[in-house]
Amino acid sequence: MSPIMNGSRNPNVNGTINPRINGSINPDINGSINPKINGSINPNINGSINPNINGSINPNINGSLNLNINGNINPHINGSINPHINGHINPNINQNFLGKYVFDLTLREKEFIIHANDKIIIFFNMMLNMTRFGVLHSHNGYVVFDLNNTWISHLEFDSNNGYNEFDLSNNWVNIIK
Repeated sequence: MSPIMNGSRNPNVNGTINPRINGSINPDINGSINPKINGSINPNINGSINPNINGSINPNINGSLNLNINGNINPHINGSINPHINGHINPNINQNFLGKYVFDLTLREKEFIIHANDKIIIFFNMMLNMTRFGVLHSHNGYVVFDLNNTWISHLEFDSNNGYNEFDLSNNWVNIIK
């Protein structure tokens, strides 16, 4: 757990953001936020949120989304989005950190997220290492890529100011709060 995480942002403490307690944010209970049930958030059905079909959300095609091409979204080049350099986006030292946290389905904290810009989010582990990044798609979610620009998952809005993460087979793998 982040040493100073606010309890209201911790699903182990706050039941309203815990999908085991609040069924409205649990895709196993609420079909409208489950891509296996709701085709509009299933990239296998909706091509506008599939980067293999929609090149505008694919960093291999759209260089403005590629961390290797666009230094503004690369924390190794842009210190303002690097938590090693910018303490305001480092949850280990900033008790008012405004980014989101990634929890596995056992509610263990795994990562945190910062916004590189209005279309790109960057994931960091708690040791402040960049692990992956996401590109905003047309349904208020993100397609997620590893650092080699390989599409690995997608985030879909959970109806309560957070996201659920699904792998490419649409299995629920993480929650984002």
